[in-house]
Amino acid sequence: MEQMNLHHLSLFIMDDVYLIPGEEANATIYKTSAQPLPQENSISREEIEENLKDLDNVKELHYEGNFEKGVLVIIDEVEFKSELKELLFKILGAVNCALKDIALVNASELEGTSIDSIQRINPSKIILFGKVAHDIMHYREDLYKISVEDSIEFLFADQLSAINSNVTMKKSLWNQLQILFGIQK
Repeated sequence: MEQMNLHHLSLFIMDDVYLIPGEEANATIYKTSAQPLPQENSISREEIEENLKDLDNVKELHYEGNFEKGVLVIIDEVEFKSELKELLFKILGAVNCALKDIALVNASELEGTSIDSIQRINPSKIILFGKVAHDIMHYREDLYKISVEDSIEFLFADQLSAINSNVTMKKSLWNQLQILFGIQK
């Protein structure tokens, strides 16, 4: 067997080694501390601090509601009239949700935010009524069709003002909401 010196032994013996009196009186003792070997894929402290600063720079998303069920509802209505609020809360009530269960955000609140602002609140479902000038629209495939990205369920629909006056849109929305919230017919 090849002769090993204390340096080689320190690579796999992590504890301190002590010399017992009477054994190998000529041995030299080195106290070494176990240092993890540097890894090529390790992240430097500076990179971690930079990523934390980036998170701090993410604009906070302001919403109405308590977000108890993790449902984010985004509406694209310049003027959110009481008639449209009533429609929205009827829709939410039909799927056993109230304002306390959701985070209600107007499209104007999304301006200047990134997708990180939405991901930071960690929604399980996102329902978007209308079109918004935001990166979230990249997740849109078809209207009234549920899609899943990064474990978030998305449902994109027309503006509430359009749905309010169109029975076909109401039916399409209701069919998808039943699936999204697991409601049996």
